[in-house]
Amino acid sequence: MKKLLPAFVGCFLLWLLPAGAQNYNVTFTVDLGTAVTPHANGVHIAGDFQSEAGFPNDWEPGTTALTNVQGTNKYTVTVQIPAGTYNYKFVNGDNWGNGMEESIPSECASGGNRTLEVSGDVTAAFCYGSCLNECPASITYHTLTLNIDMRYNCKFNTDGSDSVDFAGPYNNWAGGDYLSDIDGDGIFSIELDSVPEGEFQYKARIIKNLSPDWESGSNKTIMVNSDTVAATRCFGADVAGQCSPIPAPGDVTFRVDLTEEVPAANIYLIGDFTNPPWQGGAIELSPVSGSPGVYEATVEDICPGTIAFKFVNGDVNTPANEEAITDSTCSADNGVGGRNRVFTRPSADPQLIYYKYNTCTDLTVGMVDFQTEQARMIPNPASNGTQLIFGNSTDIYTVSLFNLVGKKHFEKSGVSGNLTIERGTLNAGIYFVQITNAKGQKSVQKLIFN
Repeated sequence: MKKLLPAFVGCFLLWLLPAGAQNYNVTFTVDLGTAVTPHANGVHIAGDFQSEAGFPNDWEPGTTALTNVQGTNKYTVTVQIPAGTYNYKFVNGDNWGNGMEESIPSECASGGNRTLEVSGDVTAAFCYGSCLNECPASITYHTLTLNIDMRYNCKFNTDGSDSVDFAGPYNNWAGGDYLSDIDGDGIFSIELDSVPEGEFQYKARIIKNLSPDWESGSNKTIMVNSDTVAATRCFGADVAGQCSPIPAPGDVTFRVDLTEEVPAANIYLIGDFTNPPWQGGAIELSPVSGSPGVYEATVEDICPGTIAFKFVNGDVNTPANEEAITDSTCSADNGVGGRNRVFTRPSADPQLIYYKYNTCTDLTVGMVDFQTEQARMIPNPASNGTQLIFGNSTDIYTVSLFNLVGKKHFEKSGVSGNLTIERGTLNAGIYFVQITNAKGQKSVQKLIFN
């Protein structure tokens, strides 16, 4: 019996090992087809599986090399990883940027990446930058005309010192294809030859002093199945449509509540409206007197109508310190797998933005408005509608309702007394109620439909 005991113990310990400890053979294969030339530094893959497969870190584009399948333009690698869901993309080269990583069509992308479920041995094979498993033997090409409205963008100088180009897979994300405004109407255009059939991805850029200022939001997409003239869209907008005039520059106070976090020594604000934008122009917030854990900063004369921003709890150069917003009611896709907060200035009046850190909890709701008019909305937040109550005022008002990106959904003039604002078919989220009196003075309040 004593001789059998070690064997029994060993079997018992093996039985206790978690099933997830088993590794499976996962083969990644990419077909470069006839349109993509293999990079001199090789073809690689990067994703959140790499550390599980024994590589030093995840999302390192130069450590997991693929091997050419002799006689083809295909490249492959097999790794052993446990069951789970993994994100990845192929890299034609060994680094990020300069068009090395593939741009994946939206129909088969998740956060801009490919996704693979692993529950056993599996092969994931794709045509580079495509949803197809193999590249077609021949490619059909068309012409594409892009049209971008630059008339309502305060970052763009119309005196000729700034220019507009675009970057995308078409030019390996290097840009250099410039749009022009021949007739001087503020809409910039370019006609492209030899655009491959399928989804065309790109982003426009304002070029200032040879430096690009990228438009916000996710990659812009156009389906090209024939010679195509794209509908005009506003710089920064994800879809085509009429541009809204921007208000005059105004002050915005940014305030954030970190009472449920462990505040770092320094709290920052980053956004696309600073100079330079984002981390390079980070603004340090100051503690709010009498409100422990609350920080704020006022930025004067913000020009863009719609701004994107984030709060950062600590060093701005450490991505883990940034907010990780997932709620779409106060944020928008940033085009690189994450989300930024967004805010549209409804007027040139001073604005207050006040959130609980890392959430869409709007702490301005219920606060006394610091603008010119006093009116109450009951209830707020609301499910079906709200009552706008002016009290004893006998003035005549115009009441407008805007969504988060500045689209007007409702306007009623000649309002005297109380007004019911119906939700109708509006989605849940944050809206702005703008009240204008006979003198042209405006008051803006937030309304939340839940």
